[in-house]
Amino acid sequence: MKKAAKRIVLLLLVIAVLCFTVFLSTWFWPELWGSHSLGNNLYLLDWENDTKIIVYSTSKIGNTCYSGSYIIPSGPISETEEYVTDAAYDGRYVILSAYLFNEDKYTYYIISKDFDPNNYPYSEITKNKVHPFADYSVFVKKCDSLGISHLIPSRWH
Repeated sequence: MKKAAKRIVLLLLVIAVLCFTVFLSTWFWPELWGSHSLGNNLYLLDWENDTKIIVYSTSKIGNTCYSGSYIIPSGPISETEEYVTDAAYDGRYVILSAYLFNEDKYTYYIISKDFDPNNYPYSEITKNKVHPFADYSVFVKKCDSLGISHLIPSRWH
């Protein structure tokens, strides 16, 4: 009986350590869960079928965001046929490239983060803070004029 009790205690201890490790990972390693904070409640999420999306969310567990309101694409990937391929950010802007797989082309976006995340409605973000560019050269010129060309990864060229 003592041997069985020791095994149960050991099993419970292992389970407790695993649960605590998972809990800690939501605070200290959100990237393990596919959550990448871009600032101002904007998150790049690793999504289904190796795709990525940008969401706005005020609901998270620890520092990990699991879902939110669509920013890019503007709705489910299956409906919009667009997903994020890459993103970069600083304190003022998020820039990203997205792939439109029904048209086999890339689009580029600049998202301005000059809003108060506690007092700015989600619908206003998508209307006023998200700027799409179908042409890469126009996107680059806008980045130059905003002083954020340094954010453009070299692999986008």
